[in-house]
Amino acid sequence: MIIHSLSTTEPKLTTLLQLIVEEFVYVAAKSERYREGWERLTPYVAIDLVLRRRQNVDWLRDARGEKFDAELSECFDMVWPAIIALQRVVDEARTLDSASDIEARYDAWLQAPISVIERYRDTVSLQTIRETYEQMLQCAVGARLAKLDEAPKDQQVFRTRDSSLAIEQIRISAYSKETVFIFDKERLPVNLQRGVSGAKCLAVTVPDAWIAKCDAFVNFSAPSFGLVDNCRTAQECVLQLASGWVRLDAAEVNRFLYQFDDELPVVFVGKEICALAVHEFFGLADCASIDATLAHLGELDGLIPVLNDRLSFDDETSVKVDVKSRVLNAVSYAGVRCNRSLSDIPDAIDEVPF
Repeated sequence: MIIHSLSTTEPKLTTLLQLIVEEFVYVAAKSERYREGWERLTPYVAIDLVLRRRQNVDWLRDARGEKFDAELSECFDMVWPAIIALQRVVDEARTLDSASDIEARYDAWLQAPISVIERYRDTVSLQTIRETYEQMLQCAVGARLAKLDEAPKDQQVFRTRDSSLAIEQIRISAYSKETVFIFDKERLPVNLQRGVSGAKCLAVTVPDAWIAKCDAFVNFSAPSFGLVDNCRTAQECVLQLASGWVRLDAAEVNRFLYQFDDELPVVFVGKEICALAVHEFFGLADCASIDATLAHLGELDGLIPVLNDRLSFDDETSVKVDVKSRVLNAVSYAGVRCNRSLSDIPDAIDEVPF
């Protein structure tokens, strides 16, 4: 697709950069946050993105990409002006209401602003940026046109009494009260699989009574921050879903959320009923944003809401809300299936360095 101008580099680097850009544009197209996503891209994150989404890259899996680190950093810097130009175009395209208006602007958009790319004066770099920009523009505009044709999505919670081996493993787990489960969507009941466009999902246990009423609480937005009192520390930072009814240990869970490329499907598992709600999420940007917030938590006093540890239904029934502080990660990687039981002991908790 891209980067034919890197004639002085080895073929595998050229191929790798091409794969990275293809996968990046694909996952960023849903949120159209191209600039923010690329800004967060590192060689390690980019290679992991390709390994998670491609199965025919044994040469990359074996090398694990270390040999490409310096070269990729330079390439990412070189592509950056094209990303800036692309984001400007997409922002303009989002203000246009019809496919004809977008198509009429396409030729003008092909001419990336000279001010954006003039820092690269040598012919090879300039040509590479041009080729990369043109290919990304084609994909991004195609995605924007597709959005215009889409019917407005009716966000809803999907419920089922159907089960699967994975769901039953979660139900019998001795750790379910404290654990976030992450696994391949193929392990869900079939009628819930249809609601997940990506490859994996996140699951938490909740009371059936809550599932029955959760339409009033689930807003389908990305996780937001909250603070809760903790017996170990003064306060604990959590990522909250469903208006605070679901709380995930922010520091512990965020290191696994990068696996969710362009949506966050959350399965609420009760004793008899399961429910699915697909939340907005762009892993490349949102995980980095969470990391940044955690790194500056002490400077954000008053900006993050303090949550009550008990919440009430509309019938005034009060329920204590627990923080899910453990993770059991059981997802496939680079084509290698994970058959880990969801009733296993969760992953070890990361120690906080001091």
